[in-house]
Parts: sequence; C-alpha cells; structure tokens
Amino acid sequence: MLNLYALRNTFIIFFKKPIVFSLQDLQDSITPTNTDNISVLRNLVRYLRPLAYDDVEQATQNIHVLCYNLQTNDPLKTYLRQAILELLRKHQHITLLTETGIFSETGFFSETTRRIAHHLLPDVINHRYLQHMIGVIFNNRRDWIWVKGVENSVWLTLLEALELDKNFVSSNTTVPFYITQLREALRILSYRISAIGLDAEIIHLAPELEEETSAFLAQNIEIIQLLNNITVAKFDISEEDTAPSRQQLQKCDELIAQLKLRAHAEGTSLSLTLKLLRLRQHLKRIDTLLDILTRSRHGYIDAAYYPSLIQYFKDTIHAECHKNALFYYWQENIAILALRITESTSNTGEHYITESRREYFVLFQSALIAGFIVAFMAMTKISVAGLHLAPLNETIAYCLIYGLGFVLIHLLHGTVATKQPAMTANTIAASLNQTNGAQQNLEGLVTLIARTSRSQLIAIIGNVIAAISITMALALLVHYFSGEHFISDAKAYFLLSQVTPFSGALFYAAIAGVCLFLSGLVAGYYDNLASYNKIPQRLLQLEWPKQLLGEARVQRIANYIAHNLGALAGNFSLGCMLGGVWSLGVLFGLPLDIRHVTFSSAFIAFSFVTLDFNLHPTLLALTLLGVAGIAFINLTVSFSLSLYVALRARQITFAQSRQLINLLGWRFLKNPGEFIFPPK
Repeated sequence: MLNLYALRNTFIIFFKKPIVFSLQDLQDSITPTNTDNISVLRNLVRYLRPLAYDDVEQATQNIHVLCYNLQTNDPLKTYLRQAILELLRKHQHITLLTETGIFSETGFFSETTRRIAHHLLPDVINHRYLQHMIGVIFNNRRDWIWVKGVENSVWLTLLEALELDKNFVSSNTTVPFYITQLREALRILSYRISAIGLDAEIIHLAPELEEETSAFLAQNIEIIQLLNNITVAKFDISEEDTAPSRQQLQKCDELIAQLKLRAHAEGTSLSLTLKLLRLRQHLKRIDTLLDILTRSRHGYIDAAYYPSLIQYFKDTIHAECHKNALFYYWQENIAILALRITESTSNTGEHYITESRREYFVLFQSALIAGFIVAFMAMTKISVAGLHLAPLNETIAYCLIYGLGFVLIHLLHGTVATKQPAMTANTIAASLNQTNGAQQNLEGLVTLIARTSRSQLIAIIGNVIAAISITMALALLVHYFSGEHFISDAKAYFLLSQVTPFSGALFYAAIAGVCLFLSGLVAGYYDNLASYNKIPQRLLQLEWPKQLLGEARVQRIANYIAHNLGALAGNFSLGCMLGGVWSLGVLFGLPLDIRHVTFSSAFIAFSFVTLDFNLHPTLLALTLLGVAGIAFINLTVSFSLSLYVALRARQITFAQSRQLINLLGWRFLKNPGEFIFPPK
C-alpha cells in the first residue's frame, strides 16, 4: 500500500531541500571556545525539529535518540544542562510570565496594525528578555506544531535525561533569581486583575463592586502578603502558605462566571468580552506560577512538577509562534464576538423547533403566511425587472422588495424555511456543548435533530405550497382580467431555465445560503446590541414619542424592540444581501446571482400558467429537480456555516461524532416517521 505520508515527506526532502541538522552537527557546535549558549540551544532545536513540521513521529524519534546519547555522553549532557540553566538565570522572565499567551489590552485595530507592521519590519530583539530568546531559539513560526504534538511523556524523558535538578545548588545568602522573577510576575498579574476588576465596563455590569471590596481587590491583598513573606530566610513556599491566595482566586473565578451570566442576559461588547477573558487568563497564569513556587525547593524545581511545566512550555511555544500571526489573531477575536452572537440566535432557534403536533401545524400555518407574501414579492420583482431601470436604481428596488417583504413576514409572524438553519444550528451547538459524551445526552441530541429536521421540512412544504398556489392564482387573475399572461412565453422559458440543475442554480443557491447564514449573525448582533446599549430603556426616556403616541403605545414599542430588533435587522439585511448580489456581479463582471427555493417556486408557477401547463416532461423533471436541489443547498450551506461558527465560538471538539451518526441512523431506521411528522 502506498504510504502517502512518506511520499509527501520525500517530496519535501528532494524538492524543498531542507537543511538536515544531525546530532553530530549539534555535538560539533559545542566547543570549549563557544560560549554562546543561545546558538547551542538553537542548534538543539534544529536537531529536534522534523523535516515536515507535523511529523510528530520523527520529532519523537529525535528526542529518544538524544536521550540515549545523553546517557552515554556526560560532556554533552553537562553542556546542554548548563546552557539551559544559564538561559534561565541570565534573562528576565517577567514579560514571558505576564504577557505571553495573554490577550493584548490594545484595541483590535491597534493590534492588527502592530502585527502588519511586524511582518514588514520585525521588532528589535532585546537579549535581556527570556521571551525574546525563546523566539530566537524556536525561530520558525510552525515549531508549535511538533512541540505540541510530541507526547508529554516524551518531553518528560528528555527533562529527566538532562537532570536539570542536579548540580544546581543555590546560595543561602540570596533568593534565587528565578524566584525573584516569579515574585515580580505574580505581583504584576495581581495588580492587573485589580485594575481590570475596577474597569468602567465591569463596574457598569456589576455596580455593587463599587460599594464593597470585591474579590478582584481582595486577591491582591493576599498575593502581596504572600510575596512579602518570600525572603532570604524563607523562599520555600508550602501549600498552606498559598491557601488564602488560592481561596481569593477561586472567588474571583466565581465572580467572573457571574459577570458572564449577566453579560449573557444584558448584552456585551467585544471589549467587555475581552476583559473577562483576560481576567480568566490572568487567574490561570497566577495559579500556574503559584504551583511552580510551591514546587520550588532550595532554588530548583522539584522533578515531580515536570509534567505541569511541560504543558506550560507547550503553551508558551504556541503563544510565541502566534504572537505576530495576523490571521490567528482575527480568528480569536471573531470567535469571541461570534460566541455572544450565536448565543443570541440559539435562544431564537428554539422557536423554530417543534415538539408537539400542535406546534408542528402552527409552524406550517406560519410558513403558509410567508409563502403567501413571497408570491406578491416575486410578482413585484418581475414587474420591476420589466421597467429596465438603471442598474443602481434596480438594485435599490430589489433590496427594498426583499428587505421590506421579509420584515413584513416577520411582523405577520410568518416563517421563511431557509432562515431556520441559521437559528437552529446554534441551538444544536449549545446542546452539543452540554452533551459531554453521555449516552442519555446523545439520545436527547438525536431527538433534537429529529425535531429540527421535521420542523424544517414542514416549513419548506408550507412555503412552497403557498408560493405556488398564490402565484398561480395571481397569474390566472391577471390573465382573466387583462386577456394577457403576466409574463411572455420567452420570459417563462427563461425563468424555467434559471432553476434547472445545469444552469448554475445550485451554485447560486449556495450564495443564497451564505446570505442566510450572515443574516443570522446580523440578527444575533442586533439582539446583543439592543440588550447591551439598553435601547428600549433609552427609548422610554424620550418625551416627544410619549406626547405623540401616548405612554402606553411607546411602552409597547419599546417591548417589541427589546424582543424583535435582531429579527427585524436580520430580515432586512437578508433582503439587502439577496437583492445586492446581482449588482455585485454586474459591477465586477462576475457570474453572481442568488436562487432561493421559495422565490424559485413562485417564478416557475408564473411560467406554468403562461405555458398553459404544457411542458415537455424532460423540462418539467429538470425544473422540479432544480427546485429540490436549491432547497437542499439553501438549507445545507446555511446550516453548515452556522453550526461551524457556533462550534468554533464555543471551542467545542465533539469527539462522539461517529457514535452520534450511528444513533441517528438507528433512530431513522427504527422510526423514520419521527423525522417527518411528530409522534403522538
């Protein structure tokens, strides 16, 4: 059997021609006259680094070979050990301990500008700082791949082979250098937690923090007292010494959880979300440093704590390799913002998932309402197209037809089937977050997916039935009163050709699916905006609406905006996107358009009436197949994108995918009707 992985590595070796750095090269670089420990450690990483950065097996083998040689080559072991210890002794640790792996406090655009500038003109390396030296030693931005890929037990073997805890006798007259660095890093992190805890946005979210001593301030008192006890006489800290500090840190963590719940209920901003995340990161970093401090004995780290140090080492390398990565920074920030948006839409999505038969038929009725309105929207769009307006005017007209039509559907409590996936995907993602692999939870998730499937199916059926029947009725009425068909035969054949599978309809349906997905994000964003900026409460403070409409009506309007601003914005933005894609294609000379299943159904209904229902069987079959394909693509693209963003925002890695698929298959074979119609 062909080994594709080996073939890829062979391609890299022969065509990219990497420089192979052997163990002998490493040994040759170690000479009595070479006092540059950084170059030696850089050569050590060059030896450990595999040819392909994700070749973890090769990196593991390199480490094992090095460990074997360290057991038989004492000079090599002694030199590497001394080089590592000198690296830790001579360079400032504080920036590494307090900044690496923690979100920057600068704004999104400022940090983006800094990272772009770094790629154009790299920063000056300051040899005083350990953070910069790690960047010099692990000087390839993809080193984190193999560093994190190698098992912790393999790295532990290397640390034990180097015997870092031997021949490292501290002086009894001074506090060890790395202990003083840990102490200062803890002091800085503690002060930063207090500062963030007093930030205006945090206080706005929890005003009681101003009136009482919060955990964010209390932890600083305990941490400073602990650090003051680290003296020459006593720099070995026990678990009992750190217990009061850890209790306050635990209270801080609980307070952050409460703040997140309030933010979920009252809305949040990107800056507030980042501040809560930075608080969590600072708390986690302090906890890690306290662990290192309590494992320190007479100036060196206890070997029993090596496993925890290895994980911290991996996280540090990952953070250093990504400190100037622009795309990675955008991903992190977008995921943070998407979390709040998708939480809003997950709450909305529950209304689109039916459980009982009564809810099922209520959803069908709301889908009929939407299909009824879409029939008139399609008729209006065809009329506007016949006016042959200028491209800009035509685009504005299309956007208004779609946007105001979708808003009207929402006002009349109608349901557009293709908007469901953008909402229901987030509800399923929230359910995945709570599953944790438990069998009973997976069964509940299967039930939720079955409910979602039948809800979307009945909504599509309602949309299509109403759109086709009302459109045919309108076309027949026009023909009855005017004696002419609403569209010409040529226009009818053109509309039919636009929905056949071979006309690019499926690609255009995918574009519409992207628009549906984006409209879900817009809805979540404006729901959050209404809550965070307290728009309903601010509206009630205006006097002129009360004088014009009366206080009772203004109260009802404010309540409606509180619950529907996101839906209104999402529907109108969807209309603008569907109406504007065509104009983008015209502007840039690209084949861009949209295909929406409900509108496509209305268009073919006009064509059927114009052609007196006399279609060639092949054309009829292709048309029906195209409509079914458009429906499938609309739903699939919208649902897939929404589910992907929701999972990424929640940082969910669902490891039970195969088990879930098996349960879904078994449930479908056992009771397929459950996916179509609600059981009694």
